[in-house]
Amino acid sequence: DNALQSVEDFAISMWVKFDVDDSWEGLLSKGYLDGNNNGFTIRREEDNNKIRVSRSSGNEFENILESTTSITASSGWTNVIVQREGNDWELFINGVSEDTETIADGVSQTFNNTDDFVFAKGNGTSEYLEGYLDDFVLFDDSLTSSEISELYNNGGWRSPSEISASSDILFLYTL
Repeated sequence: DNALQSVEDFAISMWVKFDVDDSWEGLLSKGYLDGNNNGFTIRREEDNNKIRVSRSSGNEFENILESTTSITASSGWTNVIVQREGNDWELFINGVSEDTETIADGVSQTFNNTDDFVFAKGNGTSEYLEGYLDDFVLFDDSLTSSEISELYNNGGWRSPSEISASSDILFLYTL
């Protein structure tokens, strides 16, 4: 589970469908706000239904990325991709770049914990997903714009033989 500590560039891709609006709903968490370590979460915020990527150190947090698009229950299935290439973080919604941020910290400073990846949960004992996750993929490299477009336009996961050699898969989970 500490696979992200050994890579520099990575991409996380998933499909999500929400059943309700205007609530904090976690998509993925790894040690976020656990009080002791560095952590990470991808979740939807309650006020405007935007996807937010945050990291924490102990009990302090920092928002890294936020979508410009509101993702509501009526949006149906939505492809969310978060990636890091060098010091550049980027959030894609349905194949479109929605936010970027440059952060000089190494990946190990963001994911430096032994906590498990937790699907459909944000932080603490709250922020559970009321909806669905599917086709979660963790790549040990960032994706090209054509790979991002393909993941969205093909409507889901492709077999490993269809992914270019530069985008190796660390973890694949079809929920």
